Amino acid sequence: MEKVNQIIAKAVNFIKAIPRNISSALKQNYINYKKSSFNKFLIKQKNRVTRKLRQWGKNYLIWLIVVGLIVAAEATQIWAPHVGIYINALALAGLCALAIIKEKARKVAISAAIIPVANMVTASVMPHTIIGSTVILYTVILLLALIYRFMFTLDYPQINTSLRIKGYGYGIPIMVVTGQVIGVIGYLFLKNHYPFVGYSLPLIALASVVFAFTEEMLLRGLIQQQGEFIFNPFMAGLATTILYVFLVIDHSTMLTLPVAIILGGTLSYTYYKRKNIILTFIINATSKLIYIALVASFILRK
Repeated sequence: MEKVNQIIAKAVNFIKAIPRNISSALKQNYINYKKSSFNKFLIKQKNRVTRKLRQWGKNYLIWLIVVGLIVAAEATQIWAPHVGIYINALALAGLCALAIIKEKARKVAISAAIIPVANMVTASVMPHTIIGSTVILYTVILLLALIYRFMFTLDYPQINTSLRIKGYGYGIPIMVVTGQVIGVIGYLFLKNHYPFVGYSLPLIALASVVFAFTEEMLLRGLIQQQGEFIFNPFMAGLATTILYVFLVIDHSTMLTLPVAIILGGTLSYTYYKRKNIILTFIINATSKLIYIALVASFILRK
């Protein structure tokens, strides 16, 4: 009987020890896991992702401020010009404040501020013709863009923007063809909305080339280039596409919208892939010249 009781007691003690052993084993395994290199790797990755998300949120806010201010300034300038100059002044003040508060956003904010400055100068001069207002607007943009481009890119590695002869050899023809295709698309949408009727075609063609150079110097050469240091390349390209659309859109017809989106998106993507404003300038200028040539050939001769 005593043996039976001893066996039962041992069995009970064994059963009681099971939870303690399991708990002790789990605790030891947890301690070993905490000390393991795998856990340290997971913690490191978690902290890295958390920092990136936090930084992305701050950068996204900067993106919203810059794009939102310029869109508001351009939209009111187009559809409510009587209040546009005041909104442009507010946009300029907001971008200057952003440049002062956020050092990393300074170059992007200053570059984007060129647009409201040019709008206010154009509104102050009050030109009576569309070609006059366009020339004044783009002249101010070009002068400021050239100055800031020189100031902001002194320390930018030229290897990031240069192409070898081979690169230009196959790159330029592709850009020309791309510009021709977009020019034909623009003609199909806007053949009945040519804004420079009555002006000399060679003069308009020359002005269009200068306008294309101005747009690339500001949007790709400054804003997208500097934006890629703050945002990811997609967000920087999206920002310049939106800004391009509102810079060139015509309030007289919404048919300019799809053409501007196609051309702006193509230019931003090309710069993202090649980091070269010569190639984007070729696309931009070619599309404008093809559009003017087609209008002159099939519309103005009627």
